[in-house]
Amino acid sequence: MTATPLILLLAAPLFAQDAAMAPAVLPGNGLAQHDFFYAGEQKLHHMFIVKKGQVAWSYIDDASKGEISDAVLLSNGNILFAHQFGVTLIAPDKKVLWNYDAPAGAEVHTAQPIGTKHVLFIQNGDPATLRVVDISTNRTVREFPLPTGNPKSVHGHFRHARLTAAGTILVAHMDNKKVAEYDSNGKEIWSYAIDSPWSASRLPNGNTLVNNWVNVWNTTVDPANGPVQALEFTPAKKLVWALRSWTSPNLGPATNLQLLDTPAVPENVHFGDIR
Repeated sequence: MTATPLILLLAAPLFAQDAAMAPAVLPGNGLAQHDFFYAGEQKLHHMFIVKKGQVAWSYIDDASKGEISDAVLLSNGNILFAHQFGVTLIAPDKKVLWNYDAPAGAEVHTAQPIGTKHVLFIQNGDPATLRVVDISTNRTVREFPLPTGNPKSVHGHFRHARLTAAGTILVAHMDNKKVAEYDSNGKEIWSYAIDSPWSASRLPNGNTLVNNWVNVWNTTVDPANGPVQALEFTPAKKLVWALRSWTSPNLGPATNLQLLDTPAVPENVHFGDIR
């Protein structure tokens, strides 16, 4: 395997709500630094598309239940998001195109589209399961179990899994203290030991983008002095952008930030023979 940068996010905030760690003047151009799609794990379902420094689209469901831990904006404008108690695909007009409800006692915190026909997700549970579903028929086309540290404590099993260019998947085993790579038949082909990994992905050489989540269940955020929500570093580790937006608009805590500066097709991936 070639040496490719591995970006790891851990299940702990990088910066607390502290004036010394969140100065009044931050590097970069705030909301105008990039066009981006944004979602974060909090008490309600809130997602945003920011373009040219302004919110161009928002999804705010004040009657929702479950936390958004993973979300992706597809090239056709549809949005796939995992929200603890299931996975939902919506159109830009917010119409539900497909939905999966997790069974009682299980949770889903990560999902990825494969083309426009398949969705891959991991279901925390006993046992935890990676599943690929053909959303046109609701038929499961691939499924295999994943090991966990504590099978009964389902909430802490997984947050993010990411498909690679090779058609494998990197899984952050949050409660099993490792990141592991699997082929499409469930065979582990690589692993790296690390405590509480939230997410892992292989990126091309370039800047690194880090989300900084805040636990709003246990923390009260001061809008006038909130923690930064995202940071961008150069390969030389220079901080070039720090995002903090708790008012006008209040983006909430960050767990997903997808840059939109360059047109991309995030669903243009494969998992073994599944495309």
